[in-house]
Amino acid sequence: MGSIIGNTNIQGQESPILASYGVYKKYTGSTTYANININLSIARGQVCGLLGPNGAGKTTFVRQACGLLRPTSGRIEVGGLDIATQRNYVSQIISYLGQIAYTHRALKVIEFIQFTGVYRGLTPKQAITQAREYLEYFDMLSLENQLLEYLSGGETRIVAFIAAIIGFKPLVVLDEPTNDVDPEKRIKLWKLVKALKNDYNISFLLVTHNIHEAADVVDTVAIINNGEIIKEGVPNELADSMGMDIKIDLLIPYNLDISEKILCNHRVDRIDDEHIRIYVNKESIQRTLNDLYSDQIGEHIRSIKITPPSLEDIYLRNIQENNNEK
Repeated sequence: MGSIIGNTNIQGQESPILASYGVYKKYTGSTTYANININLSIARGQVCGLLGPNGAGKTTFVRQACGLLRPTSGRIEVGGLDIATQRNYVSQIISYLGQIAYTHRALKVIEFIQFTGVYRGLTPKQAITQAREYLEYFDMLSLENQLLEYLSGGETRIVAFIAAIIGFKPLVVLDEPTNDVDPEKRIKLWKLVKALKNDYNISFLLVTHNIHEAADVVDTVAIINNGEIIKEGVPNELADSMGMDIKIDLLIPYNLDISEKILCNHRVDRIDDEHIRIYVNKESIQRTLNDLYSDQIGEHIRSIKITPPSLEDIYLRNIQENNNEK
């Protein structure tokens, strides 16, 4: 998988693949900033998730990172090159799948992907080979001669994704890559992102609302709200720094009452008649388990599951706290 790699022009392999410094963006006629003091760094071979609600400023930032918008102030470097002064070189380093897949709908699927690959530096033969390799991976090889205008929304999205990765640029920006894509192909897409990162050190800037899917892919996250990055880092380290609770989920008989001792000493939620959830900090897990198994509930526990804070938990907590501060 992925045996043909296009040529790239990268300056300073030790530098981040993407770095922004104090980026502000205000659109003409607007009284507010879409981006405020964005400082973000993505290492080579890293998947960074840019998460935030609608209108938070995610797409504005990635369009600046791709050189499609000019910052009002601040600087963005891609592969060690300043986008403002080295735009022609930057296009050799980065590829972009936008929220809306702009495809030449009068072309056949194979033509569109091949032309993109040739534009990225592949020979026509290399581009055809790589295009067919990935169409086959997504079980879409039978569509290679189909006109783009006759594809479904999900099929168009996958074709646009293949066009984004063909040629293997060092940085791929994906803005909502799984929109309209069916569950089976979503799984394949995320597996491919991880494979390209691990096998070829390709970096990804991922913008998505599907936090549950992204959690298994991202190395770092940046949470943006109201135009500002409010939290950035490795997910489990963020959870630890925020003191977020571990969840202990228990399956018990539906008619079993929870003792006053457990209710008084622990934060307990009843999910339904047979499921309860206890929230504890990491240091208290063993003590809580001891309390449960020494209590009357202990002999009736049918199953127990211990779950660390999810990326979605981290995201929601930060957004809620930031909104409460406004």
